[in-house]
Amino acid sequence: METQGEKLREFINRVESLGGRIVKERSADLCLQFDIFPELSIRILFWNAQQEEGFEARVKFLFDRNVLSIIDLESLCFACQKLTDRIMSLAKD
Repeated sequence: METQGEKLREFINRVESLGGRIVKERSADLCLQFDIFPELSIRILFWNAQQEEGFEARVKFLFDRNVLSIIDLESLCFACQKLTDRIMSLAKD
């Protein structure tokens, strides 16, 4: 039976196979960064649920403030959706 640490390490390896990397982030439980274009990175912050405190799991997508000068909003939303789909498929395997 796999431990939580082994599952996390396998998940991280799969994220890296997609071109993502783990970034140290103090406020989040896990932070992933994907370089979409040379000028565009998307950072995804995850927080685990804390049921004893009444907090559900959360996710935030972060971009540079000038992101819309690099890519239009519809394309940015599409990129976030595709990243989400790929990460979710990794988590299910």
